[in-house]
Amino acid sequence: MNRIFTSVLGWFGWGGALGENTGKQQSRASGSLVDGAIGLAPDGAMQLSTVWACVWILANTIASLPLFVYTNANGKRELARAELLYQLLHDSPNNRMTPVEFWVAMLLNLLLRGNAYARIERNTSGAAVALWPMSADQIEVNVQDDGSVIYLYRVGSNLAALSEANVLHIKDIGNGTIG
Repeated sequence: MNRIFTSVLGWFGWGGALGENTGKQQSRASGSLVDGAIGLAPDGAMQLSTVWACVWILANTIASLPLFVYTNANGKRELARAELLYQLLHDSPNNRMTPVEFWVAMLLNLLLRGNAYARIERNTSGAAVALWPMSADQIEVNVQDDGSVIYLYRVGSNLAALSEANVLHIKDIGNGTIG
């Protein structure tokens, strides 16, 4: 009974998942609502044909939708084809992936893990020139004492610390910091 009461309080922002906590953020559920239930990791879930089909349909359908960037010139909305952001999101997110491939990778992470991350590559003037998807399983989200967020990205024994300004983070339902 106490666990249910704590969960309900958490839904309303009193502690739990919606609390204002600094430090490492947890994206995995801390327990099951049903005693004895066996958890299934995303990779295991993808072995089920129904899960695979649903994820495939959602990811590929959403990724194939056109994504446009507009400007507002004299109160009139116009396509911003010359803008770097338009070219990045619509034409080529990086030099190895088509936009559909990039968004499928992002959506797979979002649908199966609740978070999708991409490293933003910038030129010398600070403009975004490429987006590189990062596996959600390799990211650790840390909230600092000042409220800023640091993303720790692990690849093998290498660790990169990325600021909020250099990460595109798409979140599913969560606490506002992680999905």
